[in-house]
Amino acid sequence: MVIPLALLLPLSPGFAPAAQVAQVAQAPSGGDPSRRFPLRREGGGTRTSCAARLVAHLVPQDGHVDPGPGGILGVIEGEASRAPQKRVAPLVLRWRDGWQIEAARSGASLRLVRLAGPPVAGEWFSFPACEGTAEPSAPPASSQLRPSPTGPSPAAVAARAADAGSRVALAELWRHCGGQVASQPLLAFWDFSHLADQLPASLPVLCSQAPPIAPRSPLPADGR
Repeated sequence: MVIPLALLLPLSPGFAPAAQVAQVAQAPSGGDPSRRFPLRREGGGTRTSCAARLVAHLVPQDGHVDPGPGGILGVIEGEASRAPQKRVAPLVLRWRDGWQIEAARSGASLRLVRLAGPPVAGEWFSFPACEGTAEPSAPPASSQLRPSPTGPSPAAVAARAADAGSRVALAELWRHCGGQVASQPLLAFWDFSHLADQLPASLPVLCSQAPPIAPRSPLPADGR
């Protein structure tokens, strides 16, 4: 059964739609990837069909979010190239103190990952592992994990409301792991309506749990 998102997510006061998600991963040696890739809610490139695959983070519009202890990170993954000679790559979710690899599949999906605890503040990235490594071959989806700001300033109040709205929305989506959600209201909620023509009418909700310390395991084989 396809669940219309509008039935699940009453718009929280002060919530600004947005997009970008990833997972914890310690930056491999070779420098800070944040120096190469600025915050952007959508990842992908045009050099190859693999690297051009849509990846979008479900975060507030400014790309900053506090997922909270045991919070959920959400990523929209578009369809892989239909070219038979192209390898379907796993999805890498990487942030400052860990990483996670989601099994490769050719179809579009909504990926949800529940964190084991509060992540270390810093950038997180999501991208297809086109080169078989945990390094992006094209600009990844990139967001900033950080604690909610404190204080009475309008900016701090708005940021806390956006963080709370994001957490509520992702928690509601988590309740439908293994099911499907309608794409149009999901995209509208996070201000991604311009992506509607790149996605099917509904998306399967695929959920996983991040381990306390992400294992340094090899990339999994292709899957569907």
